[in-house]
Amino acid sequence: MILDEVLNEAYLGKNKELKHMEDLIEKIRNKYGEKGTILHGFDTMFKGIESSTEWQELRQAFEDTFGFYSVSLLLDTDTELPNAYTFPMSITPDANVRAPFALSIKGKGIKYDKKQKFCTIIYITAPLLFSKKLTSAEVLAVLLHEVGHNFDTAVLPGFLGIPILRTIVTTSEILSGRVAGANPSHILTTLLALTTPTRMLDNAITNMIQKSPGLLFIKHILTGFINFIPHIFDILFKIIHPVLKMQQIPSIMATILLSPVLVAQSLVFANVFSYPAETFSDSFATLLGYGPELQSALIKMEYQVIDDGVDTNKDFSRMPIVGHWIGINEYIYDHFMSLTNGHPNFNARLKTSINLLEKDLEDPRIDKKTKYQVKNDLKKLNKLYDEFNKLSDSDKEMFSDDNYAHQTRAAMEKITEFVYGRHAPDIRSKLADIFYGGASSIHKSFERLRRNQ
Repeated sequence: MILDEVLNEAYLGKNKELKHMEDLIEKIRNKYGEKGTILHGFDTMFKGIESSTEWQELRQAFEDTFGFYSVSLLLDTDTELPNAYTFPMSITPDANVRAPFALSIKGKGIKYDKKQKFCTIIYITAPLLFSKKLTSAEVLAVLLHEVGHNFDTAVLPGFLGIPILRTIVTTSEILSGRVAGANPSHILTTLLALTTPTRMLDNAITNMIQKSPGLLFIKHILTGFINFIPHIFDILFKIIHPVLKMQQIPSIMATILLSPVLVAQSLVFANVFSYPAETFSDSFATLLGYGPELQSALIKMEYQVIDDGVDTNKDFSRMPIVGHWIGINEYIYDHFMSLTNGHPNFNARLKTSINLLEKDLEDPRIDKKTKYQVKNDLKKLNKLYDEFNKLSDSDKEMFSDDNYAHQTRAAMEKITEFVYGRHAPDIRSKLADIFYGGASSIHKSFERLRRNQ
């Protein structure tokens, strides 16, 4: 078989660098985790995790594996929810322009040229890192999804204008103080991330602080105080809220009048700015061989890990009628009302990974070793899809028999599967894929890049 033809498959698979990162995450979890506990808050904050040798090795591994000039890897201790997020280089306009020309895909690796000095910032929350229900491979898969956000415009240059426009809109929102859910430190970080020089400076300062336990301690004290101030105002507002109700009538009327504008804005952000990026990042982790781990982690984060902490509908899901209604509502929301949510629903994300890998198996030029790896990933993903959409869950731990909400949602998925096909995307995702490409477009882009190296 001609070597050039072998390299045409899009699947990259796991390499030794990624396995090393997985081992480092395992070491951090074993060294700083507590048995049966999801660490968060001050307990985790002052353990010195970010200044540890393992943490710094992991940060360096992200730089070396993906060709970043610098990576700021930070532990978010200000939430009880399992999550990870990034301030990707795609919000830096000059990096967007240079990214497609600084990318190389060789063997099982995809990386940037370090001479371009691309920098990124990745946060991981303590409940995600230390969850006992997630494996280290699943934690890494979530982080690889975040890394993927830094590669979307390089692999799919047709999207180049979208993040540049998003940068302009995001900047205007930051300057006007309308960034929803962002605390002061995150707003400052975003502002610094808008140009390459300030991003390099911010990363350099962050990494210097992490290497000094004393400076890291002071930083946690200051950021904890800064982040606590908004909570004080929230409490005060709730206390005096009844008194202010009458004065809120004008603002309520203004909101009603502006609702079409707000809905339109949500549609644009979710389906132009977010959906292509989220779909690509899922595909990125899948092509690196972590598709099964990513999808498994996403389901656990929503249905298992959160159930151990806050924001759970577990009790309502087990109530007859009420649970069934929740399941119907959830499914309808997933397929129709999620237009204003940039993240695809779980079934759509599973199908994206499955469809992407099936593209490789259709290629007769794929070598036997890669085909075996792809088949193994597909087997795991299909099993995960079947388990997630089971009507009876007596033989697994993810859902109990009396979870009526999940059983109802699963039953509706079976009906959709009968009508549209097993791996057909939901209506919202199907429309988005028509406009933005989806798995086929991403697969062809990876093939083209590997062929041109």
